[in-house]
Amino acid sequence: MNIVIKITAVLLISVAAVSVSFANSKDEDWHVLDQKVKSLFLQGDYEHAVVIARKSLKLAKGTYGENHPTTAASLISLARPNLNLGNNIEAKSLIEQSLKIREATLGPDHIAVAECLHMLAYFYKRSGDYERTELALRRSLSIRETRLGPEHNLVAVSLGSLGQLYESVDDLEKAEEFILRAIDIKGKSIGLDHQLIAAPLLALGRLYMKMKRFDEAEVLIKQSIKIWENTLGKNHHFVAEALNSLSIIYKTTNKIEDAENLDRQVQQIINGNGLKPERFFYKIWLWITT
Repeated sequence: MNIVIKITAVLLISVAAVSVSFANSKDEDWHVLDQKVKSLFLQGDYEHAVVIARKSLKLAKGTYGENHPTTAASLISLARPNLNLGNNIEAKSLIEQSLKIREATLGPDHIAVAECLHMLAYFYKRSGDYERTELALRRSLSIRETRLGPEHNLVAVSLGSLGQLYESVDDLEKAEEFILRAIDIKGKSIGLDHQLIAAPLLALGRLYMKMKRFDEAEVLIKQSIKIWENTLGKNHHFVAEALNSLSIIYKTTNKIEDAENLDRQVQQIINGNGLKPERFFYKIWLWITT
């Protein structure tokens, strides 16, 4: 009898070990896929990112279930490239699903909830619902400041997006205040040469263009170009985005030859990356949300 009990115990332990090993393997597979999605997104390969993100989401649902935080993370990873591809209906649905799961499993004040709120704010802003946009961004900002502290990079992300919101409603002084705060925090947290600081620099440059402060705008936009060229390469579409803004300054200040040279560079990057012009020039606010 004792022998039977011992054999049964050994078998149960073996089955449990295999189950744990299998679960760990699935977990590792999910992390590999999720990192691949993020890498493709930063490279601007959004269509390929969507393909990998769908695999990641399928694996998450099969491994963890429909209402697990990991599944919610996969929904966000799939939403991001869809946003930049203009698949707005699908992206919004994915973010709303993720928000529902995260609020239910992690609580309404979790840092992951702030991410969903921040991304949803994009759709409110796009539809012209600026009041709802501000509420979502400020709730996201509050969670991030409480959970991470006032000097965290993600706090700067929230501040930058609020700055762009205020620019949209022509509250330019308030917009400048928030974007400058974002740049200050990012500079301290990730450094002045990091690729993620180039976006708020470009955003501030564009704000100064609107304020007709062209000399200051030119300096900032050239900074963003230099950072992206050094970190992402001279042919990255973010570089073209900034070059296009610089071209507008030159056209406005009657430097036509310089503007035409930049326009040719922009077109070469678009053609070289196989980008569709209607998808290319997106609001830098969207980049800041990520």
